Amino acid sequence: MRLFLAILAAAAISLGFARATTDRILLPIEVLGAQGTTASRTITLQDGQAESVRSLWLQVHALRYADQASVQVNTSAWIPLNNNTVSIPEPAKSFGGIGGGFSTLVMTLSLPNGSVVPGTNTLRFRFNQTDGIVSAYRVLALNFLTSDGSKIVRPDDFVEDAPETWTPPLPDPASIQAGRELWQTAPLVASSLPNSPRIQARCADCHAKDGRDLKYFNFSNGSIVDRSRFHGLSTLQGEQIASYIRNLPLPSAGRPWNPPYQPGPGLDEQPVSNWAAGAGLSWVLDRDMGALPYLVSQHGAKVKGDAASSPGNVSSLREVAGKITPDIFRPDGNLNPREIPIALQLPDWSGWLPRVHPKDAWGPEFAQSEFAALYDGETQPEGKSKRSAKQPLRTLLAAAQSSDHNVRPIPAAFDDWTQARRAFLKRFVRPKIEWSPALTDKVYSTQLWQLVKTWEMVQEFGLEGRGREIFGSLADSR
Repeated sequence: MRLFLAILAAAAISLGFARATTDRILLPIEVLGAQGTTASRTITLQDGQAESVRSLWLQVHALRYADQASVQVNTSAWIPLNNNTVSIPEPAKSFGGIGGGFSTLVMTLSLPNGSVVPGTNTLRFRFNQTDGIVSAYRVLALNFLTSDGSKIVRPDDFVEDAPETWTPPLPDPASIQAGRELWQTAPLVASSLPNSPRIQARCADCHAKDGRDLKYFNFSNGSIVDRSRFHGLSTLQGEQIASYIRNLPLPSAGRPWNPPYQPGPGLDEQPVSNWAAGAGLSWVLDRDMGALPYLVSQHGAKVKGDAASSPGNVSSLREVAGKITPDIFRPDGNLNPREIPIALQLPDWSGWLPRVHPKDAWGPEFAQSEFAALYDGETQPEGKSKRSAKQPLRTLLAAAQSSDHNVRPIPAAFDDWTQARRAFLKRFVRPKIEWSPALTDKVYSTQLWQLVKTWEMVQEFGLEGRGREIFGSLADSR
């Protein structure tokens, strides 16, 4: 028996896996808060395994700029994360790595010799400083790697923090109501930087009107409290807002790091309420050629698994290429772009949110514009009477909830709103204008505001599943 156990132990060591611990490693690790905030996890390695560790593998969400974060292993020196200290694979590397176009990055950090020890190892992650926009990041996955790139910690030693187990920090009705009122009316500052100015926008202005975006994408209580404090509110007020959000009786299919509407196989088969959550990061391909099997599979056998298990070797691609027929590209056929994964990570929800609200970007000119009035009608367009003003979108969509209401005017109303935005921005973006970072932020944020409010109305009024009702029987169903 002892010999048998010894053989098992030797086999375990040769596989390079860490010993399972009583407490599984909770993921993600949210590093939230003021400058210098840290979060940690412990990993226990078998005797003899520490010597084989050469690097730390990480998947991190919301690293927006160099040196935003640092990592420490046990008592070794803190190592800042930037494009010089970590190795980032393609295609994220070509998109700029840290500070580039991808919100979630996989990276490998070389570790100093002797930093990992037999037994318990403590990994610490630090939020170094804000740039006036970012206030947190998340470590979605981690592992120690050997010299040949093998992962040491077993998958079963990790456990995901399940949103369905989350509850309001303050579950009493008074706190939830207070959170709702704060969401709608609480005065805010621009950021946590010293002497940050007051802003006109409220939480509900940059986010969905009722806060459903934070519920839908499962922003944690801690992240909501942290962001509330970032904008000048107290911890108690943040907890009240988090309680209001957590109590919303709305779908919650997404995660902060999963890009909205990221395409992938099987997305259309899911409930309508899941569509905005996208197919997930696991369906972001490493290269464009990887999309070919899924393009072909729409007219044949379905490809199973995820992007990591997709047929990508040369022989498989040659086999797939041999199945390409003219039928795939029939003009009366349908290549469903929602079901074909791509080698591009779409923006996460935070990437949708405007950095500056049009109220703060343009002042009274926005408040008195047709562009603002066509959203909710709270303000009257300058120079127009109530009779001549067009019906606000939110009013139109609320009326369209009745079964006998004509929904065909909805596309034209959204088009009018788009045209109103273009006309509004022409006041500030003239030919040969000298662009500045501030003007770029204002113009881009104005378009993001319209995008967020479009998502808000599409979700609130259930438009995603009414494609044929709105556009006609020959239209796509969504």
